[in-house]
Amino acid sequence: MALDRARRAGLAYLALGDWHGFCQIDARTVYSGTPETDRFTTGGGGGGEAVVVTLHGARAEPEITRHRTGRYLWKKLEDVVLTSGQDVLALEARIRGIAPDNPGAVLVWAAVSGLLPVEDMALYESTILKRLSGAVACLRLTGAPHLSAGTEDLDRFGAGGAVRAAAEHLLARSEAGGAEGQLAADALQRLFLFWQDMGAQAG
Repeated sequence: MALDRARRAGLAYLALGDWHGFCQIDARTVYSGTPETDRFTTGGGGGGEAVVVTLHGARAEPEITRHRTGRYLWKKLEDVVLTSGQDVLALEARIRGIAPDNPGAVLVWAAVSGLLPVEDMALYESTILKRLSGAVACLRLTGAPHLSAGTEDLDRFGAGGAVRAAAEHLLARSEAGGAEGQLAADALQRLFLFWQDMGAQAG
């Protein structure tokens, strides 16, 4: 379709579809978008609105007003780097701040990375993965922070025993790097979190 189709055909207004975000081609031609945003990446104005058009005659330019209709708020957060408990709490506050009075209308896709010590990793698990994910309509996470643990952290498992020995083995394998090292690091992270949960339940 020609971009100036409305003018050529003598149309007062030409409404177009198949584009999920608002996009105005010219004074008489508009993609209104979808009444509800339906994805994190939408072309044009992002969707979630309708267009109110007032016609003042065949030759006069139409009066076009954008009207918000969407209920949900879709937000994509790039490059979220977590290196401390403060970063974790800041991420929670950032997401809750999108719509403080209506968190059930919030959908977030966050690209997460970073390196967290044991205590802060536990905070990430409880705050972001459990509490926050249940508070908003959708929380999609790409990536995750990795655990930063050293030999001093192994004292959490006591001076000896099978669990301590397993943790020492996983730490050594994780420090070796490579694909197996990453698997060992992930397993050690789960072991730390499991051990902390068990301690909290016992307390």
